[in-house]
Amino acid sequence: MDDSNLGIRFNLKETSRPESKGKKVESRPESLTDRILLNLEKEPLSKAELAINLGHRGVSGQLNKVVRNLLLEEMIELTIPGEPKSRKQKYKLKSIIKGNQLNKTEMFSDGVLSEFGDDALSKNELAKRRGYKKVFGQLHETVRLLLKEKFIKQTIPETPKSRLQKYLLTAAGLKRRNNKG
Repeated sequence: MDDSNLGIRFNLKETSRPESKGKKVESRPESLTDRILLNLEKEPLSKAELAINLGHRGVSGQLNKVVRNLLLEEMIELTIPGEPKSRKQKYKLKSIIKGNQLNKTEMFSDGVLSEFGDDALSKNELAKRRGYKKVFGQLHETVRLLLKEKFIKQTIPETPKSRLQKYLLTAAGLKRRNNKG
């Protein structure tokens, strides 16, 4: 039987998006954070300007989330501090970051240390105090680093992975917190 007379036609479309052709798509929050910080090194920008510079169609939920986290971690600041929802609002790097005096990990570590008082805190409590819903990779890494540097200590050192594990500020951690604050 001759298949050419069946009258069936298939229209095949290219499924890849032309704007992403040849580009590496980066959706990891870390890379978006780094790209936002690089853009803000040049000049203060609004969220819409950031989106355009990053090659996005508009301000996405992920962009909003990363900007909020950068504000919480005090890595960026508002150009109009009294009006966070102003249509003229722009974001700029904090001056200590511009001078490359501190890297992101040190900034985050200092923020975590600032949450400690006399009370012991779990990782979950630290995350909530820093404004996050749950514990995430950077917080785990920061706690490991602070333990290694002996700025904090475990309340149950004989069982490091206990679900009841909490952390206390050491004398060295108190000294660093007070020097930074």
